[in-house]
Amino acid sequence: MNAEYSLNIRSMRLSDIERVLEIEKKSFSRPWNHVKIRDCLEAKYSCKVAEKSGKVLGYGIMKKLCSNDAEILNCAVEGSYQRMGLGKKLVNHLLSCVNPAGRGFVFLEVRESNNTAINMYENLKFIQIGRRKNYYFHSPDKREDAIIMRKEI
Repeated sequence: MNAEYSLNIRSMRLSDIERVLEIEKKSFSRPWNHVKIRDCLEAKYSCKVAEKSGKVLGYGIMKKLCSNDAEILNCAVEGSYQRMGLGKKLVNHLLSCVNPAGRGFVFLEVRESNNTAINMYENLKFIQIGRRKNYYFHSPDKREDAIIMRKEI
């Protein structure tokens, strides 16, 4: 199935949280919970969902840091719709929500083993600027670094 047809990216609603949580739980070893996602909505972060035929297939959450900068906090796509360009469309939509007064940056962190996401971000002109050692916690004896990326806008 081609995800391009009838794809709609819109603002997330409270009624989307349960579906977003389903995608979140399938995508991350330490998923966000209902409260964290609701808090992002209530704080007026840029919370977007990609839907097709009324079904949420992915989401992205971005926080504006100041007038010129922002941080993508979370982004995920339903497994069966990955590698179809949905993640790229979501990130591009989030980037279009940043309206800096002059030059600014968008930051994000990505798990060092997530080569698919790293490649997507690099294709979108994000560059690696640093690393957070042992940032992601899988278990007491398994941690993973975060790659810090930045895009100038």
